[in-house]
Amino acid sequence: MAGALGLLLAGPVHAFGFFGGNGLNDGARWDTEPRTVGGVERSLDGGLRFSVTGGSYENFRDEFRWSGTPPPVAEFRQAVLDAFAAWEAVDPVTGLQSELVFTEDFTVAVTVGRTTGAEIDLIATDRGNSGRNAYTRLNWGNYKNFLLTSGTRIRAQPISGADVEMNNNSGARWSLAVFRTVLAHEIGHAIGLRDVDVDAGPNGRYVDDNYDGTTSATAAATLTNSFALLVNPLDPPASPLTLYTVANGNPGFDSPGALVFMETSISSAFNPRLVPLTNDEYAGRQFLYPSVRPRYQLAAAVERLGDRVRISWQGLPTRSYWVDHSDDGTTWTTINGSPVPAAASGRTETDDTDAMRLDGPAGLYRVRLAGP
Repeated sequence: MAGALGLLLAGPVHAFGFFGGNGLNDGARWDTEPRTVGGVERSLDGGLRFSVTGGSYENFRDEFRWSGTPPPVAEFRQAVLDAFAAWEAVDPVTGLQSELVFTEDFTVAVTVGRTTGAEIDLIATDRGNSGRNAYTRLNWGNYKNFLLTSGTRIRAQPISGADVEMNNNSGARWSLAVFRTVLAHEIGHAIGLRDVDVDAGPNGRYVDDNYDGTTSATAAATLTNSFALLVNPLDPPASPLTLYTVANGNPGFDSPGALVFMETSISSAFNPRLVPLTNDEYAGRQFLYPSVRPRYQLAAAVERLGDRVRISWQGLPTRSYWVDHSDDGTTWTTINGSPVPAAASGRTETDDTDAMRLDGPAGLYRVRLAGP
């Protein structure tokens, strides 16, 4: 479960591997229901809590060597939060939402041991090399009747803790972007995803919908499609997916045009991306933590008319929604000239975007608009 930065001659590989399980069945996941291990909370209930070495972002930052001046504490904190937020992001292709929430909790001291400390401990560790790398140690329990995030039950293995060891060897010189990228990769392991190139693929546990490794071209073509919507959110093992053996070479993971985030050597192409996930990771997240909340449609066109905004929707060309838009809040007023249903609601984000939600006869849609 190591993550290291390196350059790969590759493009989006879109399938995934997961820990535990038998075929597509079972598998290690964080439990949706409240659960304690040794008297310590270990579930998605209230969000997955994380803590850091030293109990503060400043102390944690100072455990590492940096290329140039160490980043300001506020920027370092934001990089850590962004690494977690990547796994909370909406899938931009399918609109599927994340059921994962991460919460910092420095009241819990980091301890070495996967069933102690916070649910996810970020630990500064000398890994005996000068690479900008990390390693995640994951612990999961015996099979149980498991409540999925979609509200149904399957047999699965509950994760009880993760230790993310970030290398603080004296020869490892980090940049903030690389630190964020490697940490985001390790968080993928902490929620149950495997490295695909040295583990899931070569061992015949690569989950995909249509992989064809006949040639480099067919490998790239069948590894770059989005398939998260094929996951059955009420019964993921019953999804129309297959376990494949994929070579860590060409044809395979090294085929031109194949770039995957949950690969042992992480391409530097991910460094500038706040959300480095590809179709692979979105499908894996949906498999482990399925969402049944209806997906939203992104606005295809936005017109501003005074204090109102009209939104035309992708996939819904005949619909437009009108909203009041102002500095002190956002409220729905009419939908195609008709009053908004009582169930409709809006909320204002603290940053420069407003996220509005409509629960009504048309279903659930979420919209993001640039601030005024």
